[in-house]
Amino acid sequence: MASKLQKRIISALIIGPLSLLVFWIGGWPFLALVGIAFAISVHEWLNLSRKTFYFERYAAAGLIYFMLCFYSFIAMRMQFDQGFFLVMSFATTVWAGDVGAYFAGKFIGGAKLMPSISPNKTWAGLIGGMLFSGLFMFVLYGVAPLFELRLPFSSMFIAFFVGMALTIVGQAGDLLISAAKRRASIKDTSNLIPGHGGLLDRIDSLMMGALFFFIVVSLSGAA
Repeated sequence: MASKLQKRIISALIIGPLSLLVFWIGGWPFLALVGIAFAISVHEWLNLSRKTFYFERYAAAGLIYFMLCFYSFIAMRMQFDQGFFLVMSFATTVWAGDVGAYFAGKFIGGAKLMPSISPNKTWAGLIGGMLFSGLFMFVLYGVAPLFELRLPFSSMFIAFFVGMALTIVGQAGDLLISAAKRRASIKDTSNLIPGHGGLLDRIDSLMMGALFFFIVVSLSGAA
């Protein structure tokens, strides 16, 4: 019987490359994938909202939030000349921060970040994730010109701080969904993905991160 960690790894190795392939293809396959993800996310959120005393408020707030986040993701891919590179950079940086946070939290441990909402998250995990994602974006900025690509930041150090900020924003998105699950007294938004739970359990950090990164890239004057 595979452990939860093994299921998480297998799911990530399947979903991650397939998602990046569709991001690269773009066009209707990309829009279809994002549309399916949006529909599943809304469905999971509505099911969660029904378990609270504030169904209408939760449902409406979630729908607005999801629309902003998914629009940011679509616009990032479709509106910029190097849209795939921006989406790939954003998504892999968030994933790198998740990996850094997981291992820092596991091997360093220490004080809990917000135990009443997410008892497994630690300050060490947050800092480890910030450093890991910052370094990842730093390296991406440096190697991108070798492939005639570029991140729209004025220096490698700006890229480093944007990478760190992505982990902070991503953790905020994670905690937002975790707080809602606590209010609804559920552990996972569904059992769609083995080892991860629901789709929202997997993309909660990506959603708020997409909104943040789209705003940053737009303000940088990227075209």
